Amino acid sequence: MKKISVLFFLLCFLFSYSQTDEFQKADEQYNKRMSSFLKKNPEKTTARLQQERIILEEKLVSYRSTLEKIRVEEQKLVTEVPAPSVPPVSKKPEFELGESKFKELLTSAYKDNIASLHYTQNVVYSAKLSCAVDSKGYVYDVKVKGKNADINTFILAAFYQIKDKGKWKPAEVNGHPILYVFSYPVTIIFDQKESDSNE
Repeated sequence: MKKISVLFFLLCFLFSYSQTDEFQKADEQYNKRMSSFLKKNPEKTTARLQQERIILEEKLVSYRSTLEKIRVEEQKLVTEVPAPSVPPVSKKPEFELGESKFKELLTSAYKDNIASLHYTQNVVYSAKLSCAVDSKGYVYDVKVKGKNADINTFILAAFYQIKDKGKWKPAEVNGHPILYVFSYPVTIIFDQKESDSNE
């Protein structure tokens, strides 16, 4: 049984490494294309903004493709299913480095991508990130619900980029670890000053 557990966690590690690598490749390709494009088109015009959006859309397509691969692979690793009804937990799932560190890591992972969307007005965006943490602390079935699909994609990708920067402690009922689905609110504040500084 111990050998199976070691193999399982080794597969999870290798899989998470490759998925982070895919996001990094998409970032590098986007940065290279944008840098080349902006050198050739220094003036801010409507045509330039439209082309910037096309380049960004290519990055989003790559991110979504990677996220779909992750979803499919995760389903192969699932060993537990949620109970029909979950009793009140005595302890909710916890990120071992603490909630504030989780928030800091998540924000750091999505902030550059969010800035690339070029919001230029005062907007508060709210989304809900949900995931299942099983009795061994393995996280899967991660989803983001919010009104903007692009922002949701970047938040979801950010979660996977930081997923292995700290372990998750499972929820407990009377001292026994259980699979538990929990949600985490994500709030992003866009303002004119911030948008100007990111240009």
